[in-house]
Amino acid sequence: MPKFIEVHAGNTKVLINLLWVEEILETPNGNADIYFAFNAPDCYEQDNLTTDESYSEVLRMIWT
Repeated sequence: MPKFIEVHAGNTKVLINLLWVEEILETPNGNADIYFAFNAPDCYEQDNLTTDESYSEVLRMIWT
């Protein structure tokens, strides 16, 4: 079964399927940018989500 984590983005709860995540980067203000491995056809930018949680909090969710 795929692993899901629950994060907040703009005070909205979001479930993330970790199988769809390509990379997670730390933003300059310490939050996490989650980049997804899928995109719409003819899309020039990769789909991503910036979390309200810190980068270290997101990592803790993934590893537990």
